[in-house]
Amino acid sequence: MKILFLGVAFATLSFSALASKDVSLDISLGQSHQRTSFNGNDSVKGDDFSLGIRAEYRLIENLKLELSLNDYKESAGSYIDEESIEQDSHITTKSFDIGIKYGVNLLKNFTLYGHLGVSSWRMNIKKDTTALSNEDNQLDDNNVYYALSLDYDHNDNDAFGLEYKIINIDYQTDILSINNKVRNLSVYFKSKF
Repeated sequence: MKILFLGVAFATLSFSALASKDVSLDISLGQSHQRTSFNGNDSVKGDDFSLGIRAEYRLIENLKLELSLNDYKESAGSYIDEESIEQDSHITTKSFDIGIKYGVNLLKNFTLYGHLGVSSWRMNIKKDTTALSNEDNQLDDNNVYYALSLDYDHNDNDAFGLEYKIINIDYQTDILSINNKVRNLSVYFKSKF
């Protein structure tokens, strides 16, 4: 997944010679909060730092295509399952996202963006339960993500921003239902090409 993202990002950046400042690259650092429930039972909650990288391409004024790779790190905790047994759980979540963002200019150099897209996520679950066949389990699927961000254009070449992103992950099998709500608040630095 990382190699695919980097290939797409570098291919996108190569088009920057064709159009001035239509391509940008963001690096983000933030705080993620994950709340996970198994089969509707008590939730495991956890906070950790998050890292992300995003490439954007401007389609028209204030409408951009975005590709991002995100690591929301780990949530860990314990819960009581349906058999009244305390279970320990460690969940790490990563995602590759593709979507669009549309902006509205607020004040000079400030733009508010709404984001909408598809998140291709992967969760690694380490927990002691009979509902999962292995101790280490990797689950993956796709869900919708949405976000709000505020850009401050420092100059023609770079910008800073603040973003709040939400992914509601739902995963179902015959014996297992997992809901993982990922909330991420991050700051980012943007370079324009």
